[in-house]
Formats: sequence, C-alpha cells, structure tokens
Amino acid sequence: MHPSSRPRTSPAAVLVVALRATALAAPMLLFAPAQAIESTGAARVESHLQDLHAKLHISADQEEQWKGVAQAMRDNEAAIEPLIRQRKTGAAKMSALDDLASYEQISSTHVEGIRNFTKAFTVLYGVMSESQKSDADALFRNGFPTMAKAK
Repeated sequence: MHPSSRPRTSPAAVLVVALRATALAAPMLLFAPAQAIESTGAARVESHLQDLHAKLHISADQEEQWKGVAQAMRDNEAAIEPLIRQRKTGAAKMSALDDLASYEQISSTHVEGIRNFTKAFTVLYGVMSESQKSDADALFRNGFPTMAKAK
C-alpha cells in the first residue's frame, strides 16, 4: 500500500490511545487480562484490582492498607475517564491551544493519580512480607507476563 493511500490517524487519536494506556496508575495495566482491557473503565479497574490482590497475596491483616490502594486506583479512573472522553469527543473541533490545554489537564491529572497511588501503595508495601515485596517488585519491574513465567 502506498503511504499516501493509508488511512490517516490524527495525532489527537493517537494521543487518546496513548493516554488511555497510561491513564490509570501504570501498574494496573501490567496485570489486566486481555478481555478486561475491552471493558468499561470501572470494570477494568475492578478486574485489575482482583488480579493485583491475588498476585500480591494480600492477607486479611493487610486488607485495610489494600483498601487505600484500591480506592486510589478507583479515584484515578474516576478523575481521568471524563477528561479522556471529553478530549476524544471534542478532538475534531479543538484548536491547537485547546488540544494542548486538554493534554495538559489529562497529564496533570495522571501525575496526581500516580502520586496518590504511590502514597497508598507505600503504606501497603510497608506491611508486606519479604516474599510479597519480591512479588510486587517483579510485577512493577517486569509486568505480569514475566512474573507469571518466573513462578
């Protein structure tokens, strides 16, 4: 196919896809089953939470700290989803300045979400066993598929 005859993807569409891929706390994307990625944002978060809970072997004694992690992930989705939806639906009519402002808003919301997730996860990590910490380190460093092969 000649390059000029390929369907063109707008930079805004590429950005929306890239932002969606990183919009939630980055770790969640490492643990999602493929079918969860196609579901709604809230359902995807719940799937990630279940998978992460199992992979980290969260104990009954750690549930209180886990609740903070889970809430941070839910809050991140709730904050970023409307911004991405707004950007996606308005992309065709955005000026260059609107586009940049939208990107800035999504990016700053994402950064704040990472900060909140990190605070919550730090509390959980502090009560984890050495084995759980090792599992968490592998999950965050290598992603779920690599850890699954190592076990």
